[in-house]
Amino acid sequence: MAVAEVDRHSFVAGGLAPQLALLDGGARNPWEQPLFFWLGLAPFLLLAVFLGLMGLIFPAGVLIGLYLIGATFVAPQIGLYVLFAIQAWDPYFVDPAKVLETYGLLTPTKAFSFIVILAFLLNRRQQRQPIVVTRRAYTACAAFILWGLLIAIFAPNPMLGVRYAAQVFVLVAVSYAATRLLRTREQVNRLMFWTIAGSFSASLAFYLLGDPSSRQRGTLGEYSNPNTTAMTLSIGMMAIPAAWGLTRRKWMWALYAPGAAFIMYTLMRTGSRATCAGVVIAYSLGAVLTRGRGFFKKLATAVFATAFGLTLFFVILNAHVLDEKSQERLEALVSTGQPTTSEFSRWAIWRNSLKVFTSSPLVGAGMGNAPQAMSELLHGEARDV
Repeated sequence: MAVAEVDRHSFVAGGLAPQLALLDGGARNPWEQPLFFWLGLAPFLLLAVFLGLMGLIFPAGVLIGLYLIGATFVAPQIGLYVLFAIQAWDPYFVDPAKVLETYGLLTPTKAFSFIVILAFLLNRRQQRQPIVVTRRAYTACAAFILWGLLIAIFAPNPMLGVRYAAQVFVLVAVSYAATRLLRTREQVNRLMFWTIAGSFSASLAFYLLGDPSSRQRGTLGEYSNPNTTAMTLSIGMMAIPAAWGLTRRKWMWALYAPGAAFIMYTLMRTGSRATCAGVVIAYSLGAVLTRGRGFFKKLATAVFATAFGLTLFFVILNAHVLDEKSQERLEALVSTGQPTTSEFSRWAIWRNSLKVFTSSPLVGAGMGNAPQAMSELLHGEARDV
């Protein structure tokens, strides 16, 4: 959404030519400049390294976290960069022992999301980008959240429905803050870079902290689901085309291409078919849905991005470098055979979930309540859709 908002042709088409200066102009708050941020971080980083060498890892992390929180309240853009960089690491912090009933698990990304939203609300001095291209999208998101809260009343576990609706609200609020605060092309480009850097570093951790020699589907962290790991890594993959289009330093392409290959390879080791397909679909639709630029230019961009994503997928798949289970799952995604009818297959889950949906088509079961509703209707069966 943020990329769409800072498209030059969108401003012209919308009669907002005076705002072209904001599109390519420099940041007004000096703390939005990387130099000020890194100079401020230096003493905190040195002290954190000293604490780390003494074995005080947690206090070192808290020290860096306090600096990042303070910087976010001075320049909320910094908080957005941090948030999109650390989101890929969330699976590493999944721990069943720390899950609270109904409220779930508070991961670093969830916690920092509230910091970013609060900084956005409190920092009134920031000049904010007007919502133009994405107005209808945010209206639809607001309607979806309200509908989720309404049907939670009829859910087997109403508080669970409210929790999921609240999670959607936080995601939309962070996206809204990014759209309003990232005013220049360079700021959006910086967001794309740190999103990719976060996914790349999480991919490294996948091998350093996991068990890459296992014949099972890979994951980041001892308890996280492979699909969760895949979804967080996919955010960085989906940022690749935007980063290519926004960067003025063409030599960055030489870094993004192998980086994308490494992230995609790691993503495929999770065996998540839906996420791999989602990346390619995002490449296909992303450029086409961006306003302005002309139809044929957008179409050419979409074709190139889709070809890039598909080439990466099939090169890795045909190299047979994945673990046995992930290889079989992803080959099944592109095979022409009949879908499996196993009781644990996607088709079986969707078939049973359709029975649950038709039993209450108007209000459904409420967000996050599918397993409970399924177990009530189909005794002995409780699967997350």
